[in-house]
Amino acid sequence: MDDVCLAAGISRATLYRLFPGGRDVLFDAVREASLEEFFAGLRSRIDRCNQRNLAKVLLAGHLS
Repeated sequence: MDDVCLAAGISRATLYRLFPGGRDVLFDAVREASLEEFFAGLRSRIDRCNQRNLAKVLLAGHLS
């Protein structure tokens, strides 16, 4: 938690006010934000593909 506070430039008290459940709540929030960011990027890449390209991308096993 000290590393998080240092990186964010906030005190431990502020961190615990923002995430009253402590470390587990903070990690859950980070995990959720990371998943949302991943799926938003994935959605954006899929939206840019036409059907033919999307099929190629999916069959290749990656989105580029």
